[in-house]
Amino acid sequence: MTKNLLLVYNANSDFKSKMFDYMHKAISPSSYDCQLCSLTHTNLGQKKEWSEFIESIDANLTVLYKDQFLAQRKEQHFDFPLIIYRENVVLNKDGFETMDLEGLKIFINDLISK
Repeated sequence: MTKNLLLVYNANSDFKSKMFDYMHKAISPSSYDCQLCSLTHTNLGQKKEWSEFIESIDANLTVLYKDQFLAQRKEQHFDFPLIIYRENVVLNKDGFETMDLEGLKIFINDLISK
């Protein structure tokens, strides 16, 4: 069975939004509303540990911003960020609240090994 894994950030893809997010993370990182972004990126880009991890997993990985995801869906009621595996939401905003990067990697490895 194909292992389609979709990660959706609670952020928009346009330049203005990216600049706002950059400033928000720099000024008040604890109130930034994308836990997935905070786990996988610094203000300077993707964390090396995360880059290496996503290169190593055995899954078809797609990463989208919230606006890109919503443009493809009729259903508009999601609690971002999201992890979707085989078309099912398996983790949303609440699940990221206490997760660290190592926990995220373990979660994904457990998910795709089933």
